[in-house]
Amino acid sequence: MKTKVLIIDDDQMVRSGLGLGLEGEGYVVSLAESGHAGLEMIGEQKPDVVLLDIFMDDMDGIEVLERIRRISPRLPVVMITGHGSMVTSLEALRLGANDYILKPADSADVAHRVEAALEMQRQRDLAESAKRWRDHLSSLQTLAGGVAHDFNNQLTVVISCAEEILRQLPEDSSARREVDWITYSANVMANLSAKMLAYSGGGILNLSETDLGAFLARAVNSILADLHTKIDTGIDIDLNAGDGEQLAAVDSGEMESALKQLLVNAAEASAPEYQPIHVSLARRELDSSYFLSRPHASAMEPGEYYEVEVKDSGCGMDEETLRNVFDPFFSTKFPGRGLGLPSAQGIVMAHGGVIHIDSRKGEGTVATIYLPTPKILDTRNAIFEEERSETEPLTTSSGRVATVLIVEDDEAVRRITKHALAREGMQVYATGTGSEAVELYRRHTDEIDLILLDFTLPVMDGGEVLQAIRAINPAAKVIVTSGYLSGDVAGAFGQEKPDGFIDKPYELKELAKKVIALVSKT
Repeated sequence: MKTKVLIIDDDQMVRSGLGLGLEGEGYVVSLAESGHAGLEMIGEQKPDVVLLDIFMDDMDGIEVLERIRRISPRLPVVMITGHGSMVTSLEALRLGANDYILKPADSADVAHRVEAALEMQRQRDLAESAKRWRDHLSSLQTLAGGVAHDFNNQLTVVISCAEEILRQLPEDSSARREVDWITYSANVMANLSAKMLAYSGGGILNLSETDLGAFLARAVNSILADLHTKIDTGIDIDLNAGDGEQLAAVDSGEMESALKQLLVNAAEASAPEYQPIHVSLARRELDSSYFLSRPHASAMEPGEYYEVEVKDSGCGMDEETLRNVFDPFFSTKFPGRGLGLPSAQGIVMAHGGVIHIDSRKGEGTVATIYLPTPKILDTRNAIFEEERSETEPLTTSSGRVATVLIVEDDEAVRRITKHALAREGMQVYATGTGSEAVELYRRHTDEIDLILLDFTLPVMDGGEVLQAIRAINPAAKVIVTSGYLSGDVAGAFGQEKPDGFIDKPYELKELAKKVIALVSKT
């Protein structure tokens, strides 16, 4: 479609001359003899760009420009002046003009300025679109993380209480079956919560140096076998992983989970014909303009990236679906779906990367994972890697009763955790505020062996409490608990790092095992 240009100029010779020149360059041109006429034609004809004279008798170009910006803020406008007033031209640019041209101007130069104005506006539109998507993503991630955090607090109580009931019930009690169902349902909810947390910005990762080509070969074979079992044996995956080692720091388990979601979506979109799904790996240097044109990836920095591409020839997506594809619980399938792609996006984002999806209705879908190469990878999420490993319970070396300080603002979680640790033979202090925790520790420094510290506290958060306690005793042992699985949690402690980390909801026996392992070293 040809570009439509509206020329607003009260000089007939200038107006006609510019019009003929631009028509010769292939543009569709409309002419307006005054500012009022031009404003009417903008509403009627919807031009792609306006050439606007600054000095006109009925209404000067600056006033016309102000009105254009009110009725059509995104319409590119190039000002025309024969007087060369720098002050006036700068004022026009300040009000949103894309460029200005000095009379006389030849048609080739004017055409060049028109194209430059169109490209400038296109870049502005892309930047605004990218910002809207980033703001939208950020608000949804904050909501998902907050809801999941509160879920995990309550699920901790449910699972812990069910565990305590089972401990007290006789082996032959018929009620054990119902309690088992409570535990099962709570764990299902915990899995759902984990997906929401993954979407909220990234989990705690067990990063290791990995050859992406070898990883893809293993992961694709494993995922394909699962697809054959659960969906259809006719599904085929064509893998091109390139040659040589392509090393990156990844959590293989989490990354396989993200890849599996993309492949499941590709398989379901291709049903029932099941054309081959193509998976490829490439290494590319990408600039900011590349990412700017891809709203889902617009926040990425220029640099070298691995591209893992999953391409299908299935039904594709319409514009609305594509726009909302990473929103939690948005699904075109049926209720209960809609966390797969958001959680996959969260996993990749935790690796410092992003997933971008291109699709057209009836033309298939290309989902691309962008992973930073090692030189630009942010590994902030790996600081708790060692603390997440399991340790067998140990008795205290001093032989005295171990003392633990629980800092938890949720009363139910605080009570059930206090009861569980007391049952293990520990003396327990408990408080719901950070300031009281610091004062308790100050009074009982020589007695308290370990602090079990919730990350999210009112007024004084977990990071501030940890710093205050370490100021009293740099050797204080601290385990952080949290309903969030986020790199932000890890990074919130600055130079003061906890001695361990345990996710909510947790099983009481696992919590006790970790506590015993640390207090036994005192």
